[in-house]
Amino acid sequence: MCAGLTVSGLSIADASMYVTDMSAVGSWSVSQFSNAVRLEYYIDNIRYAFDERPGVAGTWYFSTTGIACGSHYFQVRAWPMVIDSNGNRTTCGSTPSRVVSQYVYWECPPNPPDPYDPCNYCPGNTSCFCGDGVCRPHNQYCP
Repeated sequence: MCAGLTVSGLSIADASMYVTDMSAVGSWSVSQFSNAVRLEYYIDNIRYAFDERPGVAGTWYFSTTGIACGSHYFQVRAWPMVIDSNGNRTTCGSTPSRVVSQYVYWECPPNPPDPYDPCNYCPGNTSCFCGDGVCRPHNQYCP
């Protein structure tokens, strides 16, 4: 039943992050005699979701929340499927027929200043440039 079946097309049109939300969209198509696709969505090689879409081509969508800021590796893995007249579903292959990936990024906010570090509260025209935790004028040499 699965001999010669492939995912003939798989793409990511857009993938992005906003704060802790990640979303992506793309398209897929399968070869002749396949009538569905199984899609699995991964972030940093951890599966977050999957879906099975009937048809010979279409658009996929993915979104999730709770993703930490920084850079993440987003990946979509696809397998061809056959859905028979009784609705029985067969996923073809033990490894994905096609894989696409993209890095997504959201810049992390700066860490708040340490309230116990006196260098965070130096008065104007002074700073802790000597590495000893003492605020000094910029024209003064380090001891």
